Amino acid sequence: MTDHKNLTQEASSKVPAKPASGAQPFLSAPAATKPQRTAGMLWLWLIWLLTVAGGLAGGYVLHQKFKSENTQLIERQQTNERALIEAGIKGQQALDTLGQVQMQLVQLTSKLDETQTRQQALESLSQKLTQSRDDWMLAEVEQTLAFANEQLQLTGNAQRVLVTLHNADTQLAASTSPRALAVRKALGRDLEALKATPHIDLMGLALKLDAVLALVDTLPLAGEVAVPLAVPTANSESPTERKPPLWQIGWQRFKAGVMQQLASFVQVRRLDHADTLFVAPDQGYFLRENLKLRLLAARLSLFARNALQLKADVQGVTAALTRYFDAASAHTSSALESIKQIEQASADVALPSLEASLQAVRQQKNGS
Repeated sequence: MTDHKNLTQEASSKVPAKPASGAQPFLSAPAATKPQRTAGMLWLWLIWLLTVAGGLAGGYVLHQKFKSENTQLIERQQTNERALIEAGIKGQQALDTLGQVQMQLVQLTSKLDETQTRQQALESLSQKLTQSRDDWMLAEVEQTLAFANEQLQLTGNAQRVLVTLHNADTQLAASTSPRALAVRKALGRDLEALKATPHIDLMGLALKLDAVLALVDTLPLAGEVAVPLAVPTANSESPTERKPPLWQIGWQRFKAGVMQQLASFVQVRRLDHADTLFVAPDQGYFLRENLKLRLLAARLSLFARNALQLKADVQGVTAALTRYFDAASAHTSSALESIKQIEQASADVALPSLEASLQAVRQQKNGS
């Protein structure tokens, strides 16, 4: 509308004012003709109409554009409002959900703390139970090993002791405790040493000692050699042969006895130990009793598997037999041969001790 008014004013200003009636211009132009004046007016009106039409068209276009943009703006505003409302609803829901999640998190944290407390209590109880179970197991293994060690030293039955040690090792293998592992290492070494022990016939050696013990009373001393009195006997004759007279048989016996007695008055013998000549005949009883005691001590050392003591006892018996008894006697030679065999076997009599395993289990039991 403002453009329309401006165009109207401009058109009015361009139209020349009519001169006042009766006035004559100072310089008068040639008078225009009427058709020319009409044509100029038409062009002016045409221009004005085109300008007005252009202004109306531009205003309409601007109005439609403004209306379209306004509509789009309203729709965008409504869309944003709906989005904000939805976002607000969702935000509230998110806040509510977050509050619920926080409450659940607090509850879960509380339950987790309670669970951790219970777990620590259970671990502590389990550790105490495990420690108590290990202590009980080590105490039982200690008793088993102590009994096996006593049985080994007293009876020398290595096979039965091996069974006992295998049972103790199986009991230790059921535990995963480091203490049980340390005891098993020591026990394994003792098992290997016990398996490597050679087999000894203890009863056979004991029978040899008993045989020597039975010969002691028949062993002659080095200074008193018994001279048997030979009694001639009549030769066995067939019934067809003629027997000599009785006086002739008696004379032969008397002559043989006298010759033997005369031959026994002087004897030349070599003695390695001159002090055996100073042993009185009544002291032979004490020599034999002492020899019996040494043999009994050797028997005890044999069954006790005490190799050192057994060797010392048989060496003492050998020294006594060689020093105080007649080495030329068959009984003395037999006794010396038996004692020599026992001395050779004495090195294999000793059995390994289980003290290493016992010391290991006692150290683990005491916690050292």
